Amino acid sequence: MIINITPIAPGDAASPNLWNSRYAAITEVVNGNIDSDNLKNGSVTREKIATGAISSDKIAVDRYVDANGWTVNDLGTTKTYSYTVAINGVSIINGARKDNLPVVQPPVGRTRDNLVFTCSWYGGYAGHAVPGIEAGAGTSIAPMLGNQYVASGLGNSLTFNGVIYVQATEKI
Repeated sequence: MIINITPIAPGDAASPNLWNSRYAAITEVVNGNIDSDNLKNGSVTREKIATGAISSDKIAVDRYVDANGWTVNDLGTTKTYSYTVAINGVSIINGARKDNLPVVQPPVGRTRDNLVFTCSWYGGYAGHAVPGIEAGAGTSIAPMLGNQYVASGLGNSLTFNGVIYVQATEKI
């Protein structure tokens, strides 16, 4: 906003009214009426924003599922990725791993070499399941599920039902 104040002319009496009318014009604009047009680009720095002043609904997070099935959380400056691998009725011999699960392509626009992966398991025999991934054929990622349990009297395998959660973040 532009504040228009009539200049003081030679011979005007320096009365309180003369000054009050000028201050009132400024006060009307400043008190509750400053908008983005009145701020210079880059003038509000990180240090000037109070801790907790920005809530999550004000942060532009774009969440979508890409063409390779990854859920992408685009935070503007970085992205995180998540993928789930359903495991239903997979029998794994004690002390072995299941390495013929369906392979996964990396998130669109990324490679398995420029991401850092973590895996977790949610499902039956949680104390015995060991989830992981390794490089698959070509550019793919190969999910794995290991059975670390060594049975005594239960047979030589466990049947797993659950989900391998794969999280990926960009390498820095």
